[in-house]
Amino acid sequence: MFDNTGKIIGISVIVSLIISIVVSLATIVFIAPLIKPSAEKQAEETKVEVPLIEGNGYERAKLFLENKGLTMFVESEKTSETEEKGVILSQSPIAGAMVLKGSSVSVVISAGKEIEPINQDTVQKEAKLVILPYFTGLNVDEVKREIIKLRLKIGNVGYVDNEKYRTDVVVSTVPEGGTEMAEGSSVNITVSKGTVSVAMPNVNSLTKADALEKIRSAGLTVDEVINMTDTELPFDIVVKQSPEPGVKIKKGTGVKIWMNTERK
Repeated sequence: MFDNTGKIIGISVIVSLIISIVVSLATIVFIAPLIKPSAEKQAEETKVEVPLIEGNGYERAKLFLENKGLTMFVESEKTSETEEKGVILSQSPIAGAMVLKGSSVSVVISAGKEIEPINQDTVQKEAKLVILPYFTGLNVDEVKREIIKLRLKIGNVGYVDNEKYRTDVVVSTVPEGGTEMAEGSSVNITVSKGTVSVAMPNVNSLTKADALEKIRSAGLTVDEVINMTDTELPFDIVVKQSPEPGVKIKKGTGVKIWMNTERK
């Protein structure tokens, strides 16, 4: 008897191989056409049409894109004589293009009209002009109120000693009264502190040089230095003064002193 085991195994392998080839061909012919359209359909479903957003405001255009599953990328801003600030001037890709969902659409946004530099000379000419009144002799608080009513500004306010005008009375203004000036301009005011009184310093027993320095430091002047001789007192010192020490006198007043000098 012969052993047919090897032959049987060989036939089985060949049959299995033939069956595999037949199944593969059947898959390619009948099943693959069904799978391919499904994959293509899925790929097509991930694409969306880019909407028209040019001419729309930023927020509205952003909403249109979000509804399509797209995002906005602001590429730049550009001045425009026709479109208001924030309006979309251009887009890329253009409206109608098919793009993948989640893609960005680049846009250029209007920055509005170009602002021209302000010409200060023109502003000055167009500003309303007013005539500054004469404020000399009036109370400073009253003058300040009038300046504000005229739509002018209060500039520097300085105080000076003045014999002619009492305390808190306007001595002068810059510009002077009668000057034509633009609204918003500043007016500087000089105000009187009135007549300032000082106490006469005590210069008795001082040398001439020391007495003169002390008198001048008090805001007074020396009208006259009178020489006299008294042998009972030291020489070269002040032995008398007028006014007396402590007397209140107007600043700038001239005083007299008597010097004890030795006769030669």
